[in-house]
Amino acid sequence: MCEPLYVTESSLLHHFMKLEKILNVYVDPSAKAKLEADWNVIPLVAGLVGKGCEATSRNRGSDIQVAPMLLLDSGLWAWIGYHEEWDAENPAGVTRRFSFRSVCLTVYFGYLNVLYKPQMFRAEWAGWARWNQTDFSYQAGNAAHPHWQFDALESLKRDEVEKRAAVSMAVLRSEAQEAPASYRQFLVMA
Repeated sequence: MCEPLYVTESSLLHHFMKLEKILNVYVDPSAKAKLEADWNVIPLVAGLVGKGCEATSRNRGSDIQVAPMLLLDSGLWAWIGYHEEWDAENPAGVTRRFSFRSVCLTVYFGYLNVLYKPQMFRAEWAGWARWNQTDFSYQAGNAAHPHWQFDALESLKRDEVEKRAAVSMAVLRSEAQEAPASYRQFLVMA
C-alpha cells in the first residue's frame, strides 16, 4: 500500500525557497522570477511569477506564467514554466500539513511580449493523492511517474501555426550550426 508524502507547512515553505534558488540558476536574471504559492486555495498551487515572466497557454489546462530561460537566436527564447500542487491535510490535533499531488516542469519556445509560445516538452510527477476527493490513488493509473512528454508535435500541428512552426525550425537549424556534427545531422533530417 502506498503512503502519501506529507510535509508540514514550514517544511513546504523551506522546499519552495530551495526550489526558487534552483530554478533561478536557469532563468534569465532580468526576469526576477520568484516561486509563489497560493496558500488560500485547495489544492495549494505554486508557480513562477516575476517582472519578466509572461502568461502563455498550456496544451491542456489553464494558462501558466513562464520565465525566459535561454535566448536561442533571432529573439526566440526558451521559456520555463513550473506548476506544483499540494492538498491540505488537517487531521484533529495535528499541525497544519500538506500531501503532495503533482508537479510539472514545462519548456516553451517564444518571443518576448508575444502570447504564443508553443509547448515543447514537459516532465510530470503525479503523487499518491485524493484525485477523486475521497480515496487515495494515482492520477493516471496507466502512466509512469515521473515521465517526460514531447509536446512539440501537438503544439505545432495546428494549421494556424504552420508558418510559426517553420520559423521555429529555421531558428533551431541555425542554432545547430554551432552544435556537434552528430546533432546537426539529426536536425537536417527533421
